[in-house]
Amino acid sequence: MKMSKAGSPVQGDGDCFGAARGTYEAGPRRSMLFTGVAAVALLSGATLTRAADISNTTPFTNSGPYAGDVLSNSSTIANNPSGYWTGNIVSNTHLIANNVGATWDGGIQSNRSQIVNYGTWLNGDITGNGNPADPVPAVVGSNGRITNAAGATWHGDINGNSDFVTNDGGAWFGNISGNASYVLNNGGTWTGNVVGNSGSGRFTQVFNGGNGLWVGDVQGNNGLVGNDGNWQGSVLGNSRTLQNSGTWTGNVAGNSGNVYNTNGRWTGDVLANGGTIYNRTSGGVVAVWTGNVSGNAGSIQNEAGSQWHGDVTANSGTIVNAAAAIWTGNVAGNAGTIANSGTWTGMVANSGTFNNAAGATVSGLLTNSGTTNNAGTLSGGLTNTAGIVNNTGSIGGPPGSTAAR
Repeated sequence: MKMSKAGSPVQGDGDCFGAARGTYEAGPRRSMLFTGVAAVALLSGATLTRAADISNTTPFTNSGPYAGDVLSNSSTIANNPSGYWTGNIVSNTHLIANNVGATWDGGIQSNRSQIVNYGTWLNGDITGNGNPADPVPAVVGSNGRITNAAGATWHGDINGNSDFVTNDGGAWFGNISGNASYVLNNGGTWTGNVVGNSGSGRFTQVFNGGNGLWVGDVQGNNGLVGNDGNWQGSVLGNSRTLQNSGTWTGNVAGNSGNVYNTNGRWTGDVLANGGTIYNRTSGGVVAVWTGNVSGNAGSIQNEAGSQWHGDVTANSGTIVNAAAAIWTGNVAGNAGTIANSGTWTGMVANSGTFNNAAGATVSGLLTNSGTTNNAGTLSGGLTNTAGIVNNTGSIGGPPGSTAAR
């Protein structure tokens, strides 16, 4: 079993959170207060705004208003308490820190080293972080690392990321519109949609850690979206891999890839599924999905030991309730195939194919106008209106229910 960066197993096509990525360990949450010779002398007690674009090669500190782009930086820049910097970072190859009590207002066009925010960052759209020619470096963050630290706030979208962006206990407000590498919410709160997550296959990852809260929809994913914490948002566009091992609240309204609820808790309806949904129990932690199925043209697998609570109102694909699995809910519309090898609690209206295996049970009345194959127990009886019933099992039920024909 391959393990994720946050320790959860990853299923399916070999995608793994941890492959060739290394492990991120948060360092001490300390502001980096740098001293040294500034390119422009500080004016003691002055309130004038310093205004100049800079190409910086020596340690630079700011503690007041500053207006100007960072055209290049090969040393250190510290925006210290009371500092308010207005300007974009055009190019950075060393270290820029926006410290506690400071504000930076501007986007990041190219970062090939480290940018750390301990204060407030405004209009901080990221259009270039890391090396696009090497979006999967052997050491994560070695080509470009942007960190929003504990207690800090960042406002800005990620439009171009080729290495590592992390919200390390802070608050981030912004969409993921262009990620080709790794975005991590590590114990903080992220508010924003996943719009574009693709480029490096299984190594393209948006991950919400075990203590994190993510609020936003998954609108476009062709990489890997993972959740070990609390995710609140619908799945509107997933074409590769999405895995929940924490708590997910949201509907599945657009899936052509794989969705895994592995040892997790998912609350949301399946409105449109053309891929495969796995409700998977592993290691004794029961996976529970609570939601109706009203649009399934793909496959839903409620695996051994797992529980699904919800009605099936429209199914043209395949639904499997495995041995030792439990499905609680009525089947109001099945034109596809439902295979029950476990326990089904509810009534069934079948116009497609319903297979009840040996040892399986259905508690409610089964009304059949399609094909029913029963080798188990239909405890609620069977009414056959126009279909075919092949029975080698047991059919119970109230007076008026019919046996096999």
